[in-house]
Amino acid sequence: MRPVPAVLSLLTVAVALSACGGGGGSGPTASTGGAPAQPAVPGAPAASPVPAPGTPGTSPAPAPAPTPAPAPAPGPAPGPAPIPVPAPAPAPSPAAFSPFTTTVASGLQVAPGAGPGTLTDAAGPQVARLAGGGSAVAWISGHTLMAQVLDASGQRVGDATAIAGLFTQAPQWPFAVGALAGGGFVVAWLDETHPELDMTQFGTPYTLQFARLGPQGELLQGSTQIGGLLGRFDPWLQVVGRADGGFVIASSTASMAVIQPLDAGAVFFDAQGQPTGQGLTVSQAGDDTQLNLVALADGSWLAAWVGLVEGASGSVVRFRHLAADGTPLDAAPVAVPASAQAGALQLRAVLLADGDVALAWKSLLNGTTTLGWQQVQAGGSLLGTPGSLVEQRQVSGLALAPQAGPGFSLFYGVLNASNRGESAQVVDLTLDGQGALLAQGTLASRLLWTVSPTTGATTGPSGGSFGLGAGADGHFVLATEAGISGGAELDALGQ
Repeated sequence: MRPVPAVLSLLTVAVALSACGGGGGSGPTASTGGAPAQPAVPGAPAASPVPAPGTPGTSPAPAPAPTPAPAPAPGPAPGPAPIPVPAPAPAPSPAAFSPFTTTVASGLQVAPGAGPGTLTDAAGPQVARLAGGGSAVAWISGHTLMAQVLDASGQRVGDATAIAGLFTQAPQWPFAVGALAGGGFVVAWLDETHPELDMTQFGTPYTLQFARLGPQGELLQGSTQIGGLLGRFDPWLQVVGRADGGFVIASSTASMAVIQPLDAGAVFFDAQGQPTGQGLTVSQAGDDTQLNLVALADGSWLAAWVGLVEGASGSVVRFRHLAADGTPLDAAPVAVPASAQAGALQLRAVLLADGDVALAWKSLLNGTTTLGWQQVQAGGSLLGTPGSLVEQRQVSGLALAPQAGPGFSLFYGVLNASNRGESAQVVDLTLDGQGALLAQGTLASRLLWTVSPTTGATTGPSGGSFGLGAGADGHFVLATEAGISGGAELDALGQ
C-alpha cells in the first residue's frame, strides 16, 4: 500500500465538510474467490599535377580498347520485392523518475449549464507516461481540449497547448491520450461537429478526431477526423502507441446511416498520422463496448471488451489474442465468468511485468458497485483467482497500474456528498501476482465544490473522476481536479 500523499488529507476533507453539513458513507467489503572530408584510400595512385597555363604537357599513350564481356544468358524473372517492415522508432532515453505533487493548471471552467453535483460521472483528465520518462496530461476547460507535458520530476515543459475547441454542451466528452515510441503523444476525442444536423431521424451526429503532438507538447498534426458521422458511441476511447512510431485508436461506435449496435474496433495509423489501411474489429452480437487493447512484447495484441451474455441478459468481459495486423490468433473469444453481471460494465486492462495481463471491471446494480479483477494469458488461460470488492459509496473512475515486480494496483474513486459540498478520494488496492488483495488505502483526497453556510461563497465545481498513466518502471502519474474559488484546478501526483 502506498503512503497517502500530502495533497489533501482525509482529515482536511472531513473538517471542511463537517463545517458544511457533513457527509460520508460506509466503506468497501473485499473478497477473493472463484560530412567530413573523405580520407585518401591507401594504395591509390597520387593525382597528377595540373600543368600551369601555357606550359607543355606530356600526353599518355592511348589505352587499348577493352574487349566487351559476353551478354549473360537469360534467366528467370526476379521475384517480388519483400514488403518492408517498419523499423522501431528511436525512443529517447528516459529520465530518472522522481515522486512529485504539482498543480498543472488553474482556473478550469465547466461547460455552461453544468452545476454542482452534475459532474461526478464526467470524463476526468487523462494521462499517459511518455517515452522520455515524463507524462502528458489532457483535460477540458470550458469548451477547449488542452494538454500539458510534465517532465520526470513533475515540472511543466513549456506552456499548455490548446488542441481543439469543442461544441458539445454536455458534462461528458470522451477523450484519451496515448504515448508514442518517439517521445510524443496523440490525443483522441469525440465531439458534435455538425450541430446543424441535430435532431435528425438518426439522432445527434458526432465525429471521432485526433491530434498528434511532439515531446514538448508542440502540435504536429491538428484536428483530423476519422471516418464519417457517428450516431452513437461508448464513452471510452483508447490510444495505444506502436513500436514503429505509429499508433492505434480503439473505440465503440455506430454509424448514423442505419440503426445498428455499437461496433468495437480500432484503426491503425503510421508515425506521420496517416491511416495504414489496417484495422480490427471484435464485435460479436449486440453492443460491444469498453474495448481495451494491450500491446504484447512480440507485437501482437490482447483485446478485451464488454459484450452481452449469450442466451441471457447482462454483460460479460471477453478477450482474445490478435496478431499485429488484427488477425485473430485463437479460435474464439474467451469469456471471464467472474465478470458476468446483470448491469453494464466498465473495463480496464494493463500489461504486467511478467507478460501476463490484468483485467479489472466495475458494475452498478441497485445502488451498489461491485469491482472485480482477473489475470489472463494471451493464449486464453485464466490465471490465479478472480477477486471482487463491494463498495457501498458512489464510485467514479477506474484504472490499473503494473507493479515493478509481480502484481498490480487497482484504483477507483469514491464520492461523498452533503448539502454544502462534495469530496472525492482515490482508493488504491494492491494485489499480488495471483490476484490476492494485499493492502488497501487512500491515495488522494480533494474537495469538488463547497458552499459556505455563512457567506454563501462557493468553490468549484470540478469533476469527480480522475486519470492515471502508468509506466513499465512501476511508476504512475495521477491527475485529479479540485474545486477552488471561481472554478477548478488540475493537480498531478507522481509515485
